[in-house]
Amino acid sequence: MSASTLIREEKNTYLGKTMLSTSEALQFLSISESMLDKLCSNGVIPYYNGTDSEGKNKGRLRFFLVDDLIKWQMSYYTPSVSVDNFPKSVRKAS
Repeated sequence: MSASTLIREEKNTYLGKTMLSTSEALQFLSISESMLDKLCSNGVIPYYNGTDSEGKNKGRLRFFLVDDLIKWQMSYYTPSVSVDNFPKSVRKAS
């Protein structure tokens, strides 16, 4: 493998970017656009509104920080499950 094929991205970046457009955020999260809309409208995922040259909001133009998306993904940690974690009532009788 040559050195030119090895590309190291900075921490908390996606495609070399720290801020993503809506389409890039959809790819990063692997979710549908309607799901992203719901998460944004309910305040679950933070985002930034795009503005025009006069500082007015440009409709549904949104941008997302990769760091915020990673934090959101990591906030739903589920511990590994083993037989020791199960209550005695659920364990298989020996």
